[in-house]
Amino acid sequence: MARGLGIPATLATSALIVIAFAVPASLALPVGVLTSVTPAVMPLYLVQPVPLAMLLGRSCHSPAARLEATAPRRARHTHAGLLGALIATTLAMLAINPALTRDSYALVTASYLGSVGLVCTGVALLGRVGVLLPAAYLCLLTVLGTSDNGQPASWAWTMQPTPTALATGVALLAVGALALAARWRTTKRDQE
Repeated sequence: MARGLGIPATLATSALIVIAFAVPASLALPVGVLTSVTPAVMPLYLVQPVPLAMLLGRSCHSPAARLEATAPRRARHTHAGLLGALIATTLAMLAINPALTRDSYALVTASYLGSVGLVCTGVALLGRVGVLLPAAYLCLLTVLGTSDNGQPASWAWTMQPTPTALATGVALLAVGALALAARWRTTKRDQE
């Protein structure tokens, strides 16, 4: 089942992304280019979770969705368990970035969990195109992420203080998990 979901390929690609982002630790992304006279900057390690979450989107769809929906065993539970293991493994890989401090790792975790929540919500609502939702958020953040005085916008959770960012990331993950579970449940009812 893991191979059918693309999990080995996703893990290999995730490892390459983690290694690639560990090298340029001093690079930063401008935030609020259009809305602020002096845009804020976001360290590149906070951008790293976005492509990692987008990779996870591939595993949200099963190539055997109809079979999973009608299987007498709990195939959906196995699928969800594999997604959870993939998320935990990716968080462990993110921890090896030497540029991260304890506080910045908490922000990276919040960014990853929120991005995964956006992917799950996007996949549940938009289908395969939904994996692009975190990239759309990142583009909006780059262009409109700050106010006139350079302070982060209220919706820019990756730029907020650590407790707020973590709470928002966990909330987005919960919403995404519920949306994906509802989508899977609807697929099961359609098959019966």
